[in-house]
Amino acid sequence: MVLHSFKEVVQDYIARYRDRANNELASFQMLNSLDEAVERAARAEVDGGRKHDHQWRIPEAVLARAGKELLAKRAQIRKCTGFDSLIELVETTAGSIRGFGELAIYDTAVRIGARLGMEPEFVYLHRGTRKGAKALGLASGGKYLKVGELPAEFTKLRPHEIEDCLCIYAKELARLKRASVNVRAN
Repeated sequence: MVLHSFKEVVQDYIARYRDRANNELASFQMLNSLDEAVERAARAEVDGGRKHDHQWRIPEAVLARAGKELLAKRAQIRKCTGFDSLIELVETTAGSIRGFGELAIYDTAVRIGARLGMEPEFVYLHRGTRKGAKALGLASGGKYLKVGELPAEFTKLRPHEIEDCLCIYAKELARLKRASVNVRAN
């Protein structure tokens, strides 16, 4: 399917991906304990024990180590006042583990945040979202983007959904951006 506008990209994301992504987060909200959420989040365990596609290349030993180190910080995790402090804690705790990179840090924080009722307020950048941000002509070198920096069509999505959308549709966004530049040039 060829998408013709940013609006269509957002609509396609909502139709094809939103429910699955939100169901994943809801599964973390319903876990019995923070410990279980931390352990499952770090191990990228979703859908009845399946490893999330984003982390399938990360060795189990790396994920287990991240889980162990994060569990040791459970008291600090409970004290986080928002998503930004949570992702910083995940990064300082597990970010030095070889193989546990930006996407694993972000995804782990989002999953733990779901259990704690915390969502990102910003669109956090990692390799995939940077491609999408760059495709839109946005500064992609920082830690995150403010939602208001994105085209207005993206305001129908929550920040974690925008992150997902930028990643999934990076090539499509680049094509649309090129097309809009070409139209203006003519």
